[in-house]
Amino acid sequence: MKSLSSIIRSLILRVATALRMPLGWIENAIYQDDRERVEKAPVFIIGSPRSGSTILYQMLTHSLQCVYIDNLAYCFYNNLPLGIWISKVLFKQKSHMSFSSNHGITIGLHAPSECTGYWRRWFGKENDYVSVNQETETLCGQLKSDFDKIYNKFDTNFIIKNLGNSQRISILQKCFPNAKFIYIQREPRYTVESLLKARLKDNIDDSKWWSVKPSNYRELSQLPLTQKLVAQVYYNELQIVNDLEGLCDSQKLIVAYEEIPNRYDEILKFTNCEVIRELPESIFNFEYKSADKGNSEEIKEEIAKYSWQHMGYSGV
Repeated sequence: MKSLSSIIRSLILRVATALRMPLGWIENAIYQDDRERVEKAPVFIIGSPRSGSTILYQMLTHSLQCVYIDNLAYCFYNNLPLGIWISKVLFKQKSHMSFSSNHGITIGLHAPSECTGYWRRWFGKENDYVSVNQETETLCGQLKSDFDKIYNKFDTNFIIKNLGNSQRISILQKCFPNAKFIYIQREPRYTVESLLKARLKDNIDDSKWWSVKPSNYRELSQLPLTQKLVAQVYYNELQIVNDLEGLCDSQKLIVAYEEIPNRYDEILKFTNCEVIRELPESIFNFEYKSADKGNSEEIKEEIAKYSWQHMGYSGV
């Protein structure tokens, strides 16, 4: 049964989608500003699905004075700066107090959202991987227009989590040369087990693809399920590592899931945002291992076929 906030969100989404053009006029009026453009470094949280990226996103958006896309702003993904302005007017600096999720989906209008619809506007539904090409300049101009509006209105940094962006680092860095990336790593076996558990919970057919699509996902789609999930994690993270290699150290932070509690102050500093509230102590009680579904040995055997050391995993 849907929650009340989910029902309200669905209604707002329908109205906002139907009124996209007039809402654009309102957005332009709100963001009409002749100030000099503010240069910021948006922070992108990246990694494999089921690696702990959502809880980190929730933690940072609770702790920091920042801009982020909540479930209310998501409803206006066709007019995202307007959606964020509406959210800021309604919620101001209130905490979302949302520290649970269902496969990245959070409950509550102020809870942080991946806002998949917004990123699909620019990159399409079929592929997550996008390389720099002749259309990049136009795309960058459109993205920068939205980000500039937001930065000039609120003069604070932007925290973003959409795991599809793990396959778009090169183009995002082209659009935002100062962009920062927090790469969450988790022991591959636990990531794959958690992926399997999520698919079973939602009764996803073994033949179907779910979540982030690396560049070779069509080829990987033909593999048996366990092989497919291991390959999904491997090639997703291989793309991340290869793309991050060209960035300076000040633009990337690699954090293991289980290290988040001990490195949280370092992560906060990396975002270059003001800390405005403490986290509840209970949030740091992470459950590191996913449920064993009886095929751990098969997963281990598949993982052993790949070279994970390049990604910084030791003993895999």
